[in-house]
Amino acid sequence: MKSGSPLYCIEMELKYGRVRKGIEQPYLDDFTTNCAIETIKRKKPNLLMMHMIDLDDTKHAYGTDSDEVMQVVTRMDKRLGDIMQAVDEAGIKDDTIYLVLGDHGQFNVRYKVHLNNLLQEKGLIYEDNGEMKWRAYFQCGGGSAYLHIKQGDEEAEQSALAVIGEYMNDDSFGIEKIYARDELDHFHVGQTTKYMLEAKRGYCFDESMDEPTIVDLDKQGVKYATHGYSPDKDDYRCNVVVSGDKVKNGYHIGDIEMVDIAPTIAKILGIDFNHCDGTPLDEIFIY
Repeated sequence: MKSGSPLYCIEMELKYGRVRKGIEQPYLDDFTTNCAIETIKRKKPNLLMMHMIDLDDTKHAYGTDSDEVMQVVTRMDKRLGDIMQAVDEAGIKDDTIYLVLGDHGQFNVRYKVHLNNLLQEKGLIYEDNGEMKWRAYFQCGGGSAYLHIKQGDEEAEQSALAVIGEYMNDDSFGIEKIYARDELDHFHVGQTTKYMLEAKRGYCFDESMDEPTIVDLDKQGVKYATHGYSPDKDDYRCNVVVSGDKVKNGYHIGDIEMVDIAPTIAKILGIDFNHCDGTPLDEIFIY
């Protein structure tokens, strides 16, 4: 099951559903925390994973340096404290290792650039009998955009690359760099993607085609931040904290890659996790 036993999920909903208001924050993460605490105390799980998204949602909505973000950090601290207390009350503290990590940083954004408008102008995205079709399109992820080409359509590929070349020279479109396949391997990007664009700081890419090509959020009075940029960018880091009786105290991990997290968890659980991109963080453990 994607979300566990249906009966257990129903039980959690009946018990804590009143805490939640749809997917509105902070209620959603409060609901998740309550379910986690209950699960820890009753089930003493070997592995419990939670995705807390209050902070991510708030940065998107208010920017990275807002008062609202600091309020979320306080809420997150309380939630983590409640979870740690539940572990203590369940009597499993000595056998527990905590991993607290973010999955990305964020940058404040002023301009949204709707790249697919450019491809539509060149006929690479078009309407046919009331249905939208494409020969090339951008799948946008905030600070990056993945160029998809219809298989075997070399003409569309060359046309799309010509569009990119034309607008890269115009600073107002915020295109910082185009990555080819050999460079994408470094970032563990799936093999189906042949080209990727990265936005400059202050810009992001959006794939919708129902707005002007360049939208100035500042003029609209909109605060916004997003992710999807190269992890090599300055001040674009997230945190990782690993704690437990079998983890070195005060050890500075340094820079690691996200792909190292899964094999590290597998090592903690004593599970073989072969043929992956990352490696376990062996250096942090006490043997």
